[in-house]
Amino acid sequence: MRLVLRSASGVCGAAIVVLTSGACAGLGEDGAASGDGSESVSDSSMSAGSASAGTAESGGESPGSLIDHAAWVTLAAEDDPVSEHRPAEIDCGVGGWYLEDTGAVPKLEVDTNQCNYLALSQPSLRAITAGDTLQVSFYHFDLVAPEPAEGHLQLRVDGNVVWDYLIPIPTDEENNKTPAAFIDETVVVEFDAPAGAEVYLHLHNHGQNTWNVVDLALVEG
Repeated sequence: MRLVLRSASGVCGAAIVVLTSGACAGLGEDGAASGDGSESVSDSSMSAGSASAGTAESGGESPGSLIDHAAWVTLAAEDDPVSEHRPAEIDCGVGGWYLEDTGAVPKLEVDTNQCNYLALSQPSLRAITAGDTLQVSFYHFDLVAPEPAEGHLQLRVDGNVVWDYLIPIPTDEENNKTPAAFIDETVVVEFDAPAGAEVYLHLHNHGQNTWNVVDLALVEG
C-alpha cells in the first residue's frame, strides 16, 4: 500500500506501511503500542535517522532540528491557515497533546480521542535556504474510526507547505483499520525562511488514534 505525500512542489515521496497491529493502540509506559499484536516504534530506530548527528553545513546553517516540542502553542482560528478543516467545536483538553520525553528522543504525542483538531505553531530554530533538505519523522498507531474518515497531518514553514500526509481510514477494510506506520522521509525545499519563521503543525482525524511527531530537521542534502 502506498500513501501519497505531497509538498508544495507536488508529490515528494511515498511511504510503505510496514508496521502491523491489532486493535486501536495507544502508548504504554515504555513507549510501546498497547494494542494486541502491535509492533513498537523504538527510540533507537527514530534516533538512527535523526539529523542531530550531522556536522557539515547545509545552505549555510548547521544541520539540526527546526523545532522544540516544548515550544508549541495553539493557534486561534483566525491564525490557522487551514481553518476550513476546523470543526464547529474543538474538543482538545490537557490530555489531547503533550510532550513525551520519557525516551531517548522527545516527541509530540497527540491522542485524537482527547483532541479532535490541533493547530500549533512555534518559531523555527534554524534558517533554511532554497535547495536545503528537510527530514520529516512521525508515526501513528492503528487508525480506526466509527465510519470512513481521513487522517491529515500537515507541516508548514513560513507559510510554505513542506509535508502533507493524507490517509484514508480504513485502508484495511477486512479489519476496519489503517495499520500503524512510521514515516521518515526527506524533501528539498524551494524557498528561503529565516530563523524565527513560523513552523506550523496541523493534525486531525476522526476516531481514537495516537500520533507522535518526532522531528522536522535540516539535514545534509
